[in-house]
Amino acid sequence: MKTLCDRVSICIIVAVLGVTLAVYSSLPPQIPMHWNFRGEVDRYGDKTVAAFLLPGLMIGLAVFFRVIPVGKRTPSAPNPNTAILSYIGVLNAALLGLLQCLTLAVALGYRVDLPRILVASLFVMFALMGVVMGRIRRNPWMGIKVPWTLESDRVWDSTHRLAGWTFGLSGVLGMILVLVNVPMEWTPLPIATAVVIPLVYSFLIRDRPGRELPGDALDVSEG
Repeated sequence: MKTLCDRVSICIIVAVLGVTLAVYSSLPPQIPMHWNFRGEVDRYGDKTVAAFLLPGLMIGLAVFFRVIPVGKRTPSAPNPNTAILSYIGVLNAALLGLLQCLTLAVALGYRVDLPRILVASLFVMFALMGVVMGRIRRNPWMGIKVPWTLESDRVWDSTHRLAGWTFGLSGVLGMILVLVNVPMEWTPLPIATAVVIPLVYSFLIRDRPGRELPGDALDVSEG
């Protein structure tokens, strides 16, 4: 899975760079760089920089995803984090690649509701991330990283199993909200909820001094 995801990420980056270079000479001197919630462009940038900002970010993230230590992998104990990170790398590359293509389309004069398309795509990404959240193993780089999850495999695993559901459901709910054309100001709520629920849950089940866990009582009775 890791090799396939890495290749897909590279193909997306190459394709986006190719599209950017192909239309670069047709771009106006100033191209859009930021939109507000009403879908209005509120910042422009010089095309010599703005046109290659997102492709540069895509390349930087692809390199970052390949070098960060998310866990050791051995033949006897394979670590799923490396494959999951590559999978998330594909999702990031696809989202940034879509944003780049939409930005180029707007710069070339096409009418595109970029904020709504981008938010819908972000919800799709969240739903797809929910598929793998429950398989992420404890590490300092990827996942819900707070002191009490980083200190306990039990808390980490329980939190991320729940996060798999909240991410998936928030992604589906968010896509529905976009389809029924709710105001864009409301769309961050499903994403915030998807993160806050497992975060609060992890705090409630955290390991505390003197707290007796189910396995502890069993061990005492057997002794």
